[in-house]
Amino acid sequence: MSFSAATCFQESSRLLVLSRTVLDQVIGGRAAIVTSDAATDERFNRAGSIVLHDIHSLMCVPMIVGQRVIGIIQIENRKSIVIFTENDLNLASVIASLASISLENARLYEAQHRTISELRAAQESLHAVTTQLGQQIRDDELVSALRQRHTVAGGDCAMDMPVYHLWLQQTAEQ
Repeated sequence: MSFSAATCFQESSRLLVLSRTVLDQVIGGRAAIVTSDAATDERFNRAGSIVLHDIHSLMCVPMIVGQRVIGIIQIENRKSIVIFTENDLNLASVIASLASISLENARLYEAQHRTISELRAAQESLHAVTTQLGQQIRDDELVSALRQRHTVAGGDCAMDMPVYHLWLQQTAEQ
């Protein structure tokens, strides 16, 4: 699974660091995680990144489309212990749900746009081939002779058009 991130940092040089432990729990469990004191939370006692990056409180919500987790929204506080409420979790879940739907719609729109472009290109190629084929049929001597002889009574009989009747008796492989 690959990850990309969108953040809103005031410092442009600051790197985004996500805890693998938190990611695994949210993505694997497909459920939100909330903690008011991440450093003392038993779920994160092996997560060195929580301590290393001095994360005090944390809320992480999965972004789910169908059966797939397509991302997460993580809200953290590195300055003080903050108690996230049930309302905060509900709001983050709603935002994650809406963002998931929007991202999936954008992905589907792009896929549809690519498919339409591919179909138009295939249609143009097919049109070019059928135009060439039509011209070849119009230029074909046998077809031309058939057109001329067909208007004459008995003009397309085996005696007048032996090549045509030989062609009619051939199998598809020939």
